[in-house]
Amino acid sequence: MAIDGVKIIDSDSAHDVYNPIMEMYHFGEPIEKIKNEIDSLEPHVTYSELEHEIYTTAYALAMWEIGGLSTEQLQKVRDIVSKGASVLWNDIAPNAAKARQKILDKFLRKIEQPNLNVKKRKNYKKATDFVFLPEEVFTIQFEDKTFGAAILVMTFQEGKTLCYAFAELVLDEIIVAAKEKPTLEDVIWFCKVRARINLGFDSIKIVNHKNLLTFKDKLEKIGSVKIKMDVKKLGSFGGGVDTFEEFCARWDDGKGKMKNLHDLLEL
Repeated sequence: MAIDGVKIIDSDSAHDVYNPIMEMYHFGEPIEKIKNEIDSLEPHVTYSELEHEIYTTAYALAMWEIGGLSTEQLQKVRDIVSKGASVLWNDIAPNAAKARQKILDKFLRKIEQPNLNVKKRKNYKKATDFVFLPEEVFTIQFEDKTFGAAILVMTFQEGKTLCYAFAELVLDEIIVAAKEKPTLEDVIWFCKVRARINLGFDSIKIVNHKNLLTFKDKLEKIGSVKIKMDVKKLGSFGGGVDTFEEFCARWDDGKGKMKNLHDLLEL
């Protein structure tokens, strides 16, 4: 988890809570449905005292901004402020817990007051024309005629733009050397991926819908899998991809800490 500072929305985990709320809100979802969706995330994002604090405060801020903060949520923030900022903040930076406490005190004073400027819904329309679906697995043939593979971790929509988040998969050397198109079984059992439990997939390539249409035929679907909930999110990624050449460029070399793909799947 990347933490940039002590503000309420200043970390990957805070964005993972705040952004989906805003997305659902602007797509017209009822407040109660939004709460149910975000409540279901809690077991998967609050694996430490620090994460629980970040989750609770980011959740409360978003709900206050859209006019949906409940008495129960407000009390949870009060409990955190009363207990004090987690000492784990000091592992991020010296005296960070003290700085965070100041932010928490100010934040509580803010959300204890009625929000007189509730965000207006942007009334986005949900896309229905995604060309690929989450958890589908694809083979890719590189310029040297060897094969690679990728998994579509998720699709999402930013305003009117449809986006696809693919994770690079690293095939076993024996599979690569054969220069034959791998099967779904090959990918599941002889493939590694850069990912972190509770943090998600790394080595992510983001492609928007318009660009993907120009090379979708070069990604051959070989099946679908079921990703475990505690890893089904986006970790680190380096920006958007415009062309197939960019999609294939700088493919993960498999060095360093990798995880077996099958350990991240519901089999």
